[in-house]
Amino acid sequence: MKEIITLQFTRYRDKNGNPTCGTNFADGNSCEFFRAQRFGTIETCLFAPAGGRYLKQLERRESGLIPGDWCPLFKK
Repeated sequence: MKEIITLQFTRYRDKNGNPTCGTNFADGNSCEFFRAQRFGTIETCLFAPAGGRYLKQLERRESGLIPGDWCPLFKK
């Protein structure tokens, strides 16, 4: 038997309308796939490709984290 379902997730945009991984991490307003590695010092994503030993680090802009090209919530 094959069954197709739809899952719903919350995605975030910064104050300028750009895709971001969260608006307030302290309050838990962040993507469900957001992760931190290396004792919480490096921000990454569950879907990030491996960049050697660790998952690829997310890039930042002034108003927040930039989802990578691999992000299923902001696929082009």
